[in-house]
Amino acid sequence: MTWYKTGTVAVTPGSNAVLGTGTSFIANARVGDAFRGPDGEWYEVTNIASDTAVSIAPNYQGVAEVAGSYSLAPMQGYVKDSADALRAATQVIASGVADMQEQVAAATEAATSAGRSKTAATEQAGIATAAAEASTDNKDAAQLAAQQSQGSAQTSGAAAERSETARDSIIQSEQAAAASAAAAADSAEQAEAVTVGKAVSGDNNDITSLLALTADGFDRLRQGIPPMVGATPTVAGRKGLAPEPAPGDQDRFLTGSGVYKEVGGGMPVGSIQPWGVSRATLPAGWIARDGQLLSRADWPDLWALVSASAVTDAVWLASPHASRGKYSTGDGSTTFRMPDTNGKHSDGNTIAAMVLRGDGKNSAGTAGLHQQDQFQRWTFISPTSPTYKLSQLTNAYPNGGNSGTPYKGVYMAASPIGDMLAIVPGDDGVGGTPRMGTETRMSNETVTWCTVGAGRATNPGSVDVTALATSVSTQASQIATLDAALVFTYVYPNGGTEAAPASVSVNTRYSFSNPYPGKQVILRAQIQVAGVWEETGWLAAPSSASDTYGCKATLQGTDSIVVQTGGAGLAVGGNYDGGSRARGTATISTACPCRVAVWRVKG
Repeated sequence: MTWYKTGTVAVTPGSNAVLGTGTSFIANARVGDAFRGPDGEWYEVTNIASDTAVSIAPNYQGVAEVAGSYSLAPMQGYVKDSADALRAATQVIASGVADMQEQVAAATEAATSAGRSKTAATEQAGIATAAAEASTDNKDAAQLAAQQSQGSAQTSGAAAERSETARDSIIQSEQAAAASAAAAADSAEQAEAVTVGKAVSGDNNDITSLLALTADGFDRLRQGIPPMVGATPTVAGRKGLAPEPAPGDQDRFLTGSGVYKEVGGGMPVGSIQPWGVSRATLPAGWIARDGQLLSRADWPDLWALVSASAVTDAVWLASPHASRGKYSTGDGSTTFRMPDTNGKHSDGNTIAAMVLRGDGKNSAGTAGLHQQDQFQRWTFISPTSPTYKLSQLTNAYPNGGNSGTPYKGVYMAASPIGDMLAIVPGDDGVGGTPRMGTETRMSNETVTWCTVGAGRATNPGSVDVTALATSVSTQASQIATLDAALVFTYVYPNGGTEAAPASVSVNTRYSFSNPYPGKQVILRAQIQVAGVWEETGWLAAPSSASDTYGCKATLQGTDSIVVQTGGAGLAVGGNYDGGSRARGTATISTACPCRVAVWRVKG
């Protein structure tokens, strides 16, 4: 029965659900069948809910797929009586093979014996013929002797008796020779009948029947296992059985223990490679270049390669952030940091996701240094539009006069359109509408830049160490990104430090730079009352525009933070002492220490 492979399936890591598209599971699968998933691993079918849904065990171990290939292999149980009958038939066949071998041996021996008998019979026939001829001669001699010795009756009688005896011996010899010849012919015919069509031992191409196979040869043929011969540096091996690869499978090799493992790809450690598929499918041993910290023990070959050119982590993290294409020494003992070619580091200070260029003309000159985008030097020239045309004046007098030394200058055509100080790029009729943005860039395609971190496994045991290390590296990058989703700090609007924060006054405005330039932030202004930091809120009285209380912080654009204090006070009692008063004697109108909590929003 063929394996069922129609349609595609969607699977999720850690889930036992398999959802099909274009499948008919009810008619083509049974509980207990083997399910080969898109990850190439085998699972047991534990439930068939519908034509498009089955459950498996254990839970799916591979990466998520929405339209993956699969196979369903029948793995049904058997009836004991049928199995016993099959076993008995196998034993009979094996016994028949053994009996046939014995018959072949007996026939061969009989043929050999028959040959010897035929030779002996031929020799005996020759002897008998000679004896017959001799007997004839004796008979003639006896008759002559009888004629010559008629005078001696006793002598003649004895001679006659000898002649009769010789004649009887001749007849018996002829009969024995004939019987031996017939027996030899029968033996030869029997031997030929038994051995005709049979192959001789050893390698040959004349096998037309399996009856003469040895037990070992019969077993190997019955099991369908071809002999396997390993390759040498000069001789190719004989290919054995191998599992069919699933679409998208990486190249694999068969280990000495019979387990198929993924090939590393043969690229040297430290190679930079683009990956154009999901990060979840990075090949074993590849590491995304995201500026994450890695363990030196997990990636010993890569660390040995890059350690000599690695910069300190302080240099890597410092402004102007130009060293982020290099490796860093991490914590100095157990870790090292990857380059951030993908622009993914959690602090957001990497210049941008990078394209790669050679280390020659106009480059930064040293491998691993980042360069910021740049626009080629240029200048304005005289506009060509008639309404902006500038013409030269050669005799212009200053201050509206008409005497003195004339000056040279320019004048604008009458009735110009627009603002000369706001010239913007436009469609020249050939290149199309200019595309404006925050950077100057070429057309590009996004990939994940990776480093080949390992080409072999060290002490692999029963796990795929290169795949595990890649998984750990990917998760480390993801964790760092999550940790950086909300980066937090305190800023003191009027100066000071955490230990000695400066105070802010009533009805005053303070402005300072965003600690996360270009990023959106969440702000909370706080004042310190009796040694405790708390938020004041903002209260405005309807009777007077200046009758406001509180301290608030706002973001202007993306680079400036403004703190404004109330016109009448920094806080009212209900906001800091838990009372019910909105205004009154508990109002704080004196200067207080102030700080602003700043969270950088993800992105």
